[in-house]
Amino acid sequence: MLTIQTPRLLLRPLTDEDAAPLFLLHREDSFRAGIPDEVWDSEEEALETVQFLRSRYADAPRDCGFPLVLALQRREDGALLGHAGLSPIPEGVEVEYAVGEAFQGQGYASEALTALRDWTVSVLQIRHLYGLAHPDNPASCRVLEKAGFSFLKEEERMSFGVPTRWKVYDFSAEER
Repeated sequence: MLTIQTPRLLLRPLTDEDAAPLFLLHREDSFRAGIPDEVWDSEEEALETVQFLRSRYADAPRDCGFPLVLALQRREDGALLGHAGLSPIPEGVEVEYAVGEAFQGQGYASEALTALRDWTVSVLQIRHLYGLAHPDNPASCRVLEKAGFSFLKEEERMSFGVPTRWKVYDFSAEER
């Protein structure tokens, strides 16, 4: 089973039971601002999305499809904090992460992102990763930097059909 562990977290496959808490997380202002195409209208829509994302997993991690989205769960009490994953972009593979507002500022995102980064390099043999952050979201920029990503450039990209400024970060396993 595809599970990544850190001292405080489990990054694990999504389950149908995650749909309801993810639906609530995706209604928070920070989710709406960061990933507006993932604001669902109903728990049923959230469940359909969870089932689609889960269908991308294969038995062998090397054969997983993208996007690959994992639940971000606190080990001590099983609380679902958000999710983290990998998605294709023109340059290669982007890391993504989202943590519920009640859990932000506690280092969960950078801990999850570092573990996902290391797993991606060692298991999937993907040696170069990218991260995108809105210029007006310094917390997301700090998460990427704490996880070992370096600022590459700021540029305009299409985001959900709208030209948007992004800070682009990269991580190269070859340079470490």
